[in-house]
Amino acid sequence: MINLDYALAQWSSIPRDGLVPRLSDYLDRADIAIQPWTLIVDMNEKTMPVRLCGTGMVELLGCDFTGRNYLQAVKPEIRQYVIARDRLCVTHPCGLKLTLTASTAGGRMFDDQVLVLPLKRAGGHHSLLRHSAVHPSQDYRDVPISILSYQASTWIDLGDGVPGEAPWADPALRCDETQR
Repeated sequence: MINLDYALAQWSSIPRDGLVPRLSDYLDRADIAIQPWTLIVDMNEKTMPVRLCGTGMVELLGCDFTGRNYLQAVKPEIRQYVIARDRLCVTHPCGLKLTLTASTAGGRMFDDQVLVLPLKRAGGHHSLLRHSAVHPSQDYRDVPISILSYQASTWIDLGDGVPGEAPWADPALRCDETQR
């Protein structure tokens, strides 16, 4: 299990122009202690393809999500909220700490804490870095995994404040706190 505060400090140490580091700079300085528990998800208009699924996540989940649409793992009823919330991480550069509940195909439920941080790509495009604190001693191999809900969300101020209350916000996806 990775320490999400350590992952935030590692992301914060990456050189950058402005508030958000480039994906290439992150990859050049990826920390081997946390990289296995990382997903990098590209933000596109209608999909969120997984660019990279860390080896620890692959082993833990029993499959590699690289190349798949991240949104396929999100319960259909909350996908629009996830897209809007994640888009705010790149349009109003900020981070998120999330607690989510997911289930395996066999119905086993588990909670996970996730740190979400923006990265810039060439051509004005963006990716999201998702560090997971799933516990390696558990077996999640009963795939597919489905994200059912979010219990808590905390915006992380990266230097430009955090988004205000958004009109699309479902109370279950609302960010309750701000970390500075």
